[in-house]
Amino acid sequence: MILARVLGSVVSTLKHPAYETAKLMVVQPVQPNGDDEGDTLLAIDTAGAGAGETVLVLRQGVAAAQVLGGGSATHSFRNRRHRGSGLV
Repeated sequence: MILARVLGSVVSTLKHPAYETAKLMVVQPVQPNGDDEGDTLLAIDTAGAGAGETVLVLRQGVAAAQVLGGGSATHSFRNRRHRGSGLV
């Protein structure tokens, strides 16, 4: 898990069926003192977070899948690499 600040939401006209009802958010990983740390991430919001809020982000695929209900793959795009993410 990492701390991150929500920068805003992402609108997609085409989504994988597993993500059709999911809210996508752009988040900035932060240090405990609030300083930015690393690259921004695309995450699935299951908590109803809003811009400016600090959230916990799960980056492990198994943990993120459990938050989303277990069955679907949970992948996010981290710049040009694929990583699993979900807000809790």
